[in-house]
Amino acid sequence: MSGTRSCVIAKLSCQDVQHEWRMSLCMILAVLAIATPLLLFFGLKAGVVNTLRERLLANPVTLEILPIAEKRLDAAWFEHARKDARVAFVVPHTRRLAAQAEFAGTSYARGILLDLAPTLAGDVLLERYEMPKLERGECILADSAQRRIGVKAGSEIICRVTRDRGTVKAERKFKVKGVLPARAGTRAVVYLRLEDLEQIEAFKDGRSVPELGWSGSDPLAYPVIPKALLVLPTPLDATREALLTQNTGFAKLTHLDAPPEILAPWLPQAATIYQLQTVANQADSRDVQSLAERVRGYDALVIPYNPALRLKFPNGQIAQVAACTALKRNYQNLVTSEEETIFTAQHLPAHIYVSQELAATWSTALIDVEAYVEGKEHISVRFPIKLTPNPSLKQDQVLCPLSLLGQLSLLADRPLKCGHVAYGEQALVLGRRGYTGFRMYAQNLELVKPLQQDLEAQGITVHTRADRIEEVLALDHYLDILFWVIATASLLGGIGCLISNVYANVERKRRELAVLRLLGVHGSSLCLFPLVQALLLTLGGLSISFVLFHALAFAINSFFQAQLAPGESFCCLSLGQHLIAVGLAFILALLTGLAASVRMLKIEPADSLRDE
Repeated sequence: MSGTRSCVIAKLSCQDVQHEWRMSLCMILAVLAIATPLLLFFGLKAGVVNTLRERLLANPVTLEILPIAEKRLDAAWFEHARKDARVAFVVPHTRRLAAQAEFAGTSYARGILLDLAPTLAGDVLLERYEMPKLERGECILADSAQRRIGVKAGSEIICRVTRDRGTVKAERKFKVKGVLPARAGTRAVVYLRLEDLEQIEAFKDGRSVPELGWSGSDPLAYPVIPKALLVLPTPLDATREALLTQNTGFAKLTHLDAPPEILAPWLPQAATIYQLQTVANQADSRDVQSLAERVRGYDALVIPYNPALRLKFPNGQIAQVAACTALKRNYQNLVTSEEETIFTAQHLPAHIYVSQELAATWSTALIDVEAYVEGKEHISVRFPIKLTPNPSLKQDQVLCPLSLLGQLSLLADRPLKCGHVAYGEQALVLGRRGYTGFRMYAQNLELVKPLQQDLEAQGITVHTRADRIEEVLALDHYLDILFWVIATASLLGGIGCLISNVYANVERKRRELAVLRLLGVHGSSLCLFPLVQALLLTLGGLSISFVLFHALAFAINSFFQAQLAPGESFCCLSLGQHLIAVGLAFILALLTGLAASVRMLKIEPADSLRDE
């Protein structure tokens, strides 16, 4: 019965709107006068700001963050940057002086000096312009670089690099996989895979690049050590002990009650053992030699020592490493060569000493072992070596020559790699310490400024287009404030206008509404009368406003068509924004109807008889 009564009241309300069409038309026009300017203003704001934003986003250069000055950055820094949710893409960059080369379309053409830029999978710039994925020996040209060389996608170009003031030259061919459009940047750049760019840098640094047949020499890894053991027949006096930590590279002196377990079988049982330790930098060969000079004539064993050094074998066995000799002296009961007692940079030794069990596992050939320093496991090096058994060693113990011990200790400070030196001999050579630059792109416009601030806090000065981005974001912010000020004022005026009209309509129909109450229509059913009227009039006016807005938006976009790219608009509203407008209109109508309902509920049924 209640549902039927509500339907009757709703129908009566609709008929009343139709019957008093002149008053209803005035109400609809009032809503139209309020809603249309708001829709038009918000459409212009959304269109202009979105167009500017999309133009900035459409060009990845806007999101690019480039360092201005060079600063050495290690692998850990780049790993942290890749995990940063604000970073869309980052790739290391080689030194600027090494990031240039001459390019020519044919072997006989004169070379054109162009900049080189590294790229990897996921490059924001290349993916934005749908460039193909690069493999080794392939490149992508910027538009200005392509015009200077005069080649097309699919052709090959010659890359020429020189060193030693042009006296040493090398060439390599690259296949052009694509050409970036002019809007991607004005610099004459050749984009190469990072590995290809590193090879060019290595050649310019004088290193060899065996994969390309480029000659050169790799710098040998130099030996360093964090600790040293002094084994003497008798203790030193206090003055001599003090001299051990003065200008020797070692800063701390400790007395040991017993030698380390790994060296115990070869050291004298009744001896005084001192352990010397560095504080900041590790000691080099000169420091170790200086330490030996301080104990000359004391029949002392000077043993470089690194308890954190580890070797990992192919079967997963991990072993601690110690020196198989003292400086320029052999241990007792361990026969070694003279070469193994020298603490200088050398090629890889012929063998290392391991337990009989390990030696039996790989008894006939060289094996690749991995070395690392505890706490620096992310920096390791693999190299081939032969295993020689010794019954006094356990499975987790290895003795190696002084030179290898010192070179492997360098892993705590910088990467190493296994390379070739003179006469084709293998040796541990210095690897890349890090990179001096990068190419980075932020995930969106709002994150460019925070990333710039974080990088500058790390001492990395960068160049961004944050100022231009800030202008667009500021325009969006201030237009939002302006819109909501105008919208608030308009909505308040609209609420007042609607409430006064609906309220006046209730007062005019006071007698008729009293009759309804006398007939038994009460509460929520009666409140439907002003609510339905408010909804009909408000949503009706809003519907006409939408039609008028789209007509005006079409006219505005047509007028500015010459300044707009395909897909852009100067005035527009999304579906979500349309729904927001409908929602606000519904709330406005609801508030208006509720205000009128409060007055309606105060009408007494007797009012219908009082006027008779």
